[in-house]
Parts: sequence; structure tokens; C-alpha cells
Amino acid sequence: MSKCITCTDKKGPDASLLVHYITVESVTEVETASGDVDETWATLTTAYAQIEPLRGRELWMAQQMMSDITHMVTIRYQSGIDAGMRIVYGSRTFHIDGPPKNLDEKNEWLVMQCRELTELA
Repeated sequence: MSKCITCTDKKGPDASLLVHYITVESVTEVETASGDVDETWATLTTAYAQIEPLRGRELWMAQQMMSDITHMVTIRYQSGIDAGMRIVYGSRTFHIDGPPKNLDEKNEWLVMQCRELTELA
């Protein structure tokens, strides 16, 4: 069973759990040579993160708010990350659903509810 980075004791969150190197991307519009506008993904930032799959009761509780929440992603606080952006980890892609939570409003940790995007075969 993995330890949750946001479950704090008197020492605070455990930064050693940030083991996944992720890329946060935002959608941008690019004008093509023909004058059309295409949407593309551009890197906003990179960071070490904890990617925690939701399980059992957590998944059921999250589904009360958002039906597709599958993971919680935690990083050190960075401004500018918002809903609608995505996280790329290796070959996996996670869509950020809803505004990220600034844990305890201390600008130390950012917790994001995400859903993993999978391609249908």
C-alpha cells in the first residue's frame, strides 16, 4: 500500500514520494501556413510528482463529484496550472479535471484530480 504524500503528520508531507517526472502541458493555438488555426500541446513546466491511483472508497467518493477521476497527482506548488491542462508521464496522459488544490493554502503543495486518458482499441 502506498503512502499518501498529502497525509501529513507533524513533519509535513514527505517529498521523497515525488518519484514520477512529469510534464504539464497547456493547449495553444498555432496558425498554419494556410491560415488555419490548429490546437497543439505545449510544455508549461516539468516537475517531480506523486501519481496516486484512487482505490475503492476514494474512487467511489470522487465519482460523486466527477465521474472520471482516476488519479491524484501531487507536486510542489507552481502557479499557472489549471483545469483543462494535461500531465504527461512516459506514454501515459492525465487530464486535469477541476482547479488544482493549493494544499492548506501555503503555496507548498499542489494536488490535482486527474483522469487518465486511454485510447480505445
